[in-house]
Amino acid sequence: MNVNQSTSFIEEIIFCNNIWLMYLCIVDNSSAMINEYISCFSLNSDYKSFMLTMNDASISLGYLMHFKYLDISNMEVVYQKNTGSRQRSRTQYPVRRMRKKINRTSDFLYYLSRKQYDILLYDIRFSNGWRIKMTSNCWVSIYTNTQKERNELFDTIIGGFGFDKIPLDSKIPNLTYSLNYNRPPTTLGIDQVPDEFWSEDEIAEWRKNYKC
Repeated sequence: MNVNQSTSFIEEIIFCNNIWLMYLCIVDNSSAMINEYISCFSLNSDYKSFMLTMNDASISLGYLMHFKYLDISNMEVVYQKNTGSRQRSRTQYPVRRMRKKINRTSDFLYYLSRKQYDILLYDIRFSNGWRIKMTSNCWVSIYTNTQKERNELFDTIIGGFGFDKIPLDSKIPNLTYSLNYNRPPTTLGIDQVPDEFWSEDEIAEWRKNYKC
């Protein structure tokens, strides 16, 4: 396959019956602005949460401003210092957990803006029951309390990236959808992938029936 340099592929990998399965989410890197954009999404089976695919979730933190009015009840952040071009090639700073107590998302973003940190993982819980969890540099999971809250928050976040509202209630959980600016979302792959809300019996049945 010939791939233009302005296009990259984000791999979604799952383990099924001792076989690694991989889905690809295409991201357009033709401009620096596009690098901030969300490329794909999937809905979880609890109908209250969803996952976003980003080109680099460790630096695409601007969307967190949609949570700036919420109090943070608990926050875990893993980071590594990076001084950029001034850092010697052999210098490797240790990976650390942030110990600083921060109560607001806006304060968290301001704090990071004054630090030379690579954010490796974060898990933020809010006083209203919402939660944001970065599980890798490509994926962020967002949890709300109701289906209505999920839909409204999803539209708010993708609207910040210039996408139109999407009727989530018509979308199938556990499928990955690619976001497009000029047409409705399109599915990637043909089968649903288990999420954290599936029971052990459901996962076992899925593994048995999945045609690898």
